[in-house]
Amino acid sequence: MSEQGEQTKLRVPSRAVYVALVLCVVAVCLLALFVSPLIAVWTLSFLFIIYGFAQLLLPRGVLPQVRSRLFDALCCFLLAAGLALFAQWASTPQIV
Repeated sequence: MSEQGEQTKLRVPSRAVYVALVLCVVAVCLLALFVSPLIAVWTLSFLFIIYGFAQLLLPRGVLPQVRSRLFDALCCFLLAAGLALFAQWASTPQIV
């Protein structure tokens, strides 16, 4: 395989990665609908932590990345912290 073909192969993540990401989002939505919004937000926060560590530990090109791996992982960790902070208001009833 040529050098350009190897770089393209490493830069484009597998379809399985995208399928796993979609399944995680669907699972969080189903948790929010059938179990509890609080559990769904905590699960989403936990999934962001897992994704951040995976972004740091897995080889380059396995997961989609926007900026550097470190920047993407830090964004995931900050988003997870924000979700965990605001999770307590996930089950707040609407005021109409």
